[in-house]
Amino acid sequence: VLRGPLPGSEFVSVEELAAMFVNVWIPATFLRHSHHVYQVFVRIGESSEWPVYKRYNQFYDFHLSLRKEYPVVDTFGFPPKKTMGNKDAKWVEERRQKLQSYTQKTVNYIVRQHSRLRSNLSKESFTNFLPFFSPSTNAIQA
Repeated sequence: VLRGPLPGSEFVSVEELAAMFVNVWIPATFLRHSHHVYQVFVRIGESSEWPVYKRYNQFYDFHLSLRKEYPVVDTFGFPPKKTMGNKDAKWVEERRQKLQSYTQKTVNYIVRQHSRLRSNLSKESFTNFLPFFSPSTNAIQA
C-alpha cells in the first residue's frame, strides 16, 4: 500500500506533484534520546516506496555536500541550526515542514539535472546516486 501526499493535499499542489520525479515527504518527527528523528518517505512512480529515518545533522551534512555541486540548493530554504529551544513543539513542526519542502525541491532538481538517472529511475538507481535516501543510512535501525 502506497502512502503519502495525494494531489490536492496540504503537502503539494497538483501541478507540483505532476512535475515531481520523486515524491519525498516527512510525515512525522519523534524524540529519540536527546534528539529528533525525522521519518522520511520516498516514492518513485506507483510501485516503489520506502521509509528512512534521519536526524537534523544528517540533513545538514547532506545539504553541505550538495551545495558544492549544486549551489542553487542554497535558495531552496534549508532550515538553520538552532541550539536553544529546539525541543519546542511549534518549532519542531516548522522545521519538519521546511525540511520536507527543501528535500522535495532538492531531490527533484537533482533528478532533472541528470538524464541518465531520470531515464532509469528506480529505488536502486536513486539510492546509489543519493545514498542519503538508502535505508542502510538510517539514524535508527529497525
